[in-house]
Amino acid sequence: MATTGAERRREKMLDHTFQRRREIERMLLSGKKLTVSELMRRYGVGRKAIRRDFEVIGEELPIVSKQRAALEKTMEKMEKMEQSAQPEAWFDGNKVNDVLFCEDFLAGHPMKCIHGTFFDINGAIGDAEQIKAEIYHKISPYVTSNIAKRATSLLDALRIRSYSPPMPFQTDRIHVANGTYFLSKGFSAQKEFCMNRLPVKYVPDAPEPSRWLAFLGQLLEPEDIATLQEFMGYVLLPTTKGQKMMIVIGRGGEGKESPASAGC
Repeated sequence: MATTGAERRREKMLDHTFQRRREIERMLLSGKKLTVSELMRRYGVGRKAIRRDFEVIGEELPIVSKQRAALEKTMEKMEKMEQSAQPEAWFDGNKVNDVLFCEDFLAGHPMKCIHGTFFDINGAIGDAEQIKAEIYHKISPYVTSNIAKRATSLLDALRIRSYSPPMPFQTDRIHVANGTYFLSKGFSAQKEFCMNRLPVKYVPDAPEPSRWLAFLGQLLEPEDIATLQEFMGYVLLPTTKGQKMMIVIGRGGEGKESPASAGC
């Protein structure tokens, strides 16, 4: 009697299940430490399927105390995980809800997307792949196929959800790595979203840059050193209201480019 397509698919599924259980059994017997999430990713099945695998393997394994103890410990750990695990609000048991996922992600990682670039409180996040990798690991316990493609689509959704128009530049403060320096009242450890945070810390008790000053003493006249300092203060602010331009005149090889490099 010929088998139907449905029967053939069922036989194939049973064969895959049998092979999966034999592989898990061999790994257990070899003493390899297994985790549920690792097995879910490896075989593309859900938590319930892995739990059933362990139940069947437990019935079939020979009564060897060390192996039995390892299996029972793994099953006990699975039970505790199932009891304590709170399902993510953005996963309905079948698929990821993009809107809820973005809200949850941004609650833990406040960001703004400006001109396609992500910014957090510390400034621009130069590598969006870093965010995609975090999305990948966040959904991997729930999504068992096409995870990379799903992570990419969620990254696109995150760009839309966190969209922000360009933020205005503030000319009364300098945003540094460890806070904000206000021109009127000095330093504060508070941070705010901005597009021009400098990757350097403000250190109020930093020692005098004697080597730098010695170099400038060889390059410039004393009054010119003060002018250079004033100009470098202007370039720290996102404005041209000072209406200043600096020209350094001299012969080649005298170190004229060094102040420009220090300012950058």
